[in-house]
Amino acid sequence: MNCNLLLKGEGNHEKYSRFAVAALLVVSVVLMSVSTVFADSSMTTWAHPTATANGKDVNITSTVLDLAVLPGTVNNDAGMILPVGFTTGSIQFGGNGIVVSGLTSTETAKVCFSFPVYQYSWTGEIYDWTGTMWVVMLTTIVAPTGENSLYYSCSSKVSNGTYSLLIGYNVSSSD
Repeated sequence: MNCNLLLKGEGNHEKYSRFAVAALLVVSVVLMSVSTVFADSSMTTWAHPTATANGKDVNITSTVLDLAVLPGTVNNDAGMILPVGFTTGSIQFGGNGIVVSGLTSTETAKVCFSFPVYQYSWTGEIYDWTGTMWVVMLTTIVAPTGENSLYYSCSSKVSNGTYSLLIGYNVSSSD
């Protein structure tokens, strides 16, 4: 009789074990599909900035600058490279910077920066480094077209200089 009770008790334990294993499998599948969504790198891929001359016979040179060598920066306590002259935490760099050179005083170029976080309540403008401070440039947001899935931030009339996209999170638009 004791033997039958033991077997009956083991059966209940076995049912709970099967349920626990099934629940664990369901949770694992759900977590794997959620992590796949977050792993989509297309929303944070920052293409290199570009510079295009605004004339046919204009010689232009452009050099992409990594944040580590970009002028007008400061490292905060968390090790993040930020632009000088702004309240800590209000503005940050959106990708690498670009140096435009080779233009005469009457020639201009268009610089564009990929802006993959624009549709997620981030705002941004292109700034010019004057040697002492970042100065905002007239900036246009270009929406994705055709197969291009990125937003771009562009400034159409730049001269020789160092440029960067400075971005901040727009708290009011996420409400």
